[in-house]
Amino acid sequence: MSRLTYSVTIPDGLGSAMIEPPGLGRVLVVDTTDEYAWPGTLPAALAGHRGALIAGDRGILVTMPAGDPATHRIERSAVLTLGKDGGAGVTVETKYFGWPAETARAKYAGSAVERRESVEAEARRAWAGAEVKDYSSTLETRDGAYVETLKLDLPADSAELQDGLLGVFAGTTADVARVPLAKRKGPIVFEGPVRLSYVASIVGAPEGGLPQPQEVSGTGWMVKSGVSREGDTVRGSLVYERARTRFDPEAFPEVKQMWSAVGKAGAAAINVHP
Repeated sequence: MSRLTYSVTIPDGLGSAMIEPPGLGRVLVVDTTDEYAWPGTLPAALAGHRGALIAGDRGILVTMPAGDPATHRIERSAVLTLGKDGGAGVTVETKYFGWPAETARAKYAGSAVERRESVEAEARRAWAGAEVKDYSSTLETRDGAYVETLKLDLPADSAELQDGLLGVFAGTTADVARVPLAKRKGPIVFEGPVRLSYVASIVGAPEGGLPQPQEVSGTGWMVKSGVSREGDTVRGSLVYERARTRFDPEAFPEVKQMWSAVGKAGAAAINVHP
């Protein structure tokens, strides 16, 4: 009697939902009750929790994977092209993975119109005076991302360009969850770990000084940024990573340091008025 053998290749990213119970090999955990979760990533509410695994006549308790920032991330790329008329065009693509993707999909499912309006409003806050020309979204790509793309026009007389200082990482800090700390007595518990990475290109940038690189880290978090020039193009990258999800009151000074580091890195700007 012949035996059929099947091999399955586990795509990148599924490791965040894989467990290896004794005697059962690798098991992929899928939450079939969450319509917004991509197979291979666990909702933040399940990460690190215990559950029962039934395999044939065996039943064992297993611990769900805790998840990490590499799985639950937001990747944003922006290209801003300065025109000869003093204005600029901006194209922004944002990819959400893991729990940030679940959150975005749920909001879109609740109201596609409200989701679009919210994203466009945030873009106008990031680039003051911008006019939104186009918006598109993809609910689910082959690698599990929820993707949104925006195209903006920045008129020469827009507030963003008038003072001459153009932010390299415009809008980045809006993705960083914050809460008031002044009278808070309980711990801060974030939804899950997260990584925010931002890549920006400013095409047609005049010669001039560049912002200094930043690198700050603490217990369970880090912020790193850098800006360079290639001809008439200024390129910047910023990464904020938070693996830690709970901060007790005694750790609030470190929370402030973390938010301050993100704010300082995100405030990098260049002079576009030579």
